[in-house]
Parts: sequence; C-alpha cells; structure tokens
Amino acid sequence: MNKSTRLNQELIFLNARESFQLKDLMETFDISKRTALRDLQELETLGLPLYSVPGRYGGYRILDTKLLPPLYFNFEEITAIFFALKALEQLYTNPFQQLYTSITQKLMLNLSKAQQEAVYQTLNVTHYYNPMALKPAHFLPELLQAIIDEKQVALTYSQHELQTINVRFFDLFYREGVWFTHAINIDNKKWGVYRCDYMTSFTVLETKDNLSRHQLELSLQAHNKSFRSIYFKCKISEFGKELFQKNHYETMKIEILDNQAYLTGYYNESEINYLVHYLIEFGEHIKIESPESLKMSYIDQLKTILNRYETI
Repeated sequence: MNKSTRLNQELIFLNARESFQLKDLMETFDISKRTALRDLQELETLGLPLYSVPGRYGGYRILDTKLLPPLYFNFEEITAIFFALKALEQLYTNPFQQLYTSITQKLMLNLSKAQQEAVYQTLNVTHYYNPMALKPAHFLPELLQAIIDEKQVALTYSQHELQTINVRFFDLFYREGVWFTHAINIDNKKWGVYRCDYMTSFTVLETKDNLSRHQLELSLQAHNKSFRSIYFKCKISEFGKELFQKNHYETMKIEILDNQAYLTGYYNESEINYLVHYLIEFGEHIKIESPESLKMSYIDQLKTILNRYETI
C-alpha cells in the first residue's frame, strides 16, 4: 500500500474513534512504530484534530469536531479529478454546472505552481468528442432534488402539446445530447419518458405520496415489462457490436447463439419508428430476423430513402 492511500485509510479509520493507541495503527495497517509516528505527524498537518494523553494507559484522543479531516490526494489522483471535470463540461448543461469553476479553482489553489502547470499541459492534449447537448435542459438541479426528496412536481411540458401535469420523477439520464427522466403521472398513474429541454415550468409540491422509492422502482419495472412486449431479433456483425456498445437502450442486449451475435430486445408498437431509425444507423452490419412487422417497416423506410435519390 502506498503512502497516500495509507494516509487516506488512516484518516477514515481514526475519524470513527474518540481515542486510540499507537499499536492500533501499527496492527491495523501493518506498519512499524516509527512509520506510525511519522504518519500521525502528517495526519496532524492535514488537519486531524488529535492530542496525546500521557501515562501508561494513555495514547491519543481526537477532538469531537464532527467533520472528516481533509483527504490527501497524490498528484495522479488530482489529475484524474480534473479529467473527470473536463469530461462533465462536455454535457453543456448538468445539475452542477455552476459549481465546476469554483471546484477547479479550489483544487488549483492546493497545487504547487509546477503541479498546476503539469495539470494544464495534460488537459491541453486531452480532448472529448462526446455529443453535446442539443438544447439547454431546464430545472436539472431542482429535478434532481425532487427525486432525492421524493416530492411531487407540477410540470408544464411542451414536447407534443402544452400540458400541465403532476408527476413524480424516478431518475435522470443523458443520451445522445439530451437529458431525460422517467416519471409517473400522479393523476392517471401512467409512466412516461420526458425530455428536460421541453419543461417550461417546474413547481415542487408539498404533497408527498405514500410510494417509497423501492415501490416506485417496482412500478416502473412492471410498466416496462407490460409496455414493451414485442420481441425483436437481429443478426449483427462484429462491427455492429461495436456500434451497439457506443449507443443502445436499456431494453436491448447482445446474445450469442450458435456462434452468431444477435441484437435482441423489446419494444412497444408506438416506438416502431424510433426503433427503425435506430436500426438503420447500423447499415449493412445488421439484418432483422423478427418480427415481420418490424422488418417491413424497416424496408419501407429504406425505400423512402432510395426514392429520394431516384428522383434526382
């Protein structure tokens, strides 16, 4: 175990104690008395509020500050944090968008000039090309808090038609440049997937229903099972498997049957146009086997595309 990892674990170990003896550190972390004393000096420098108690049965006591002392990160760990922050910036809009500047500044203040320069050099040669958000997503911090607090929300939504509904959100997820959320309509008990960029007003209600988060999860699972009941199966090539890994939906998976890879999953009849559009992106690397209705819709869409070129 390297030194920085050991110091972090020692901080966590000691934070849960009111008192300890030097042998506790020596036995728990398999270190010598000399190393344990050096570690205690560094832990005090890092902010661990301890003092020694003299006497035969003395040792050390920790002040009851109720706060975990600052953790020690080595330079590689600090660089990894900056990598993660840079990746999150590519989302364009996220629940913590306003905090990244202050987080970066605070981290930089704890680095030496040489370390700061090394971080900047590393990040300058690192680039992310993930899809940017297509539109600004609204109310992400409020939505996330409503999920955590298990609160209902009066929502004005405008994707297909302007409507005001009371919903309970379950989660928040990002796919292909768009933030989505699963939510249940409180009035008709129907589940739906909502795009956050189509939310135009958002009011957290004091009303709290009796559904626990676990019950909500079971309800969503039951909905998905009954709503998406049509099974589909497509042959897929090795390159097609790579395309699948880059972009797929939670109701899909890759199966290997008789040494042949298949893309399988479930859909609802109302989603067939979305599924056809998704499958067409695989080009020659996929072949629909079943059901026949999906195959015909796929062929019809291909004919529509071909007709555009035949009229030129």
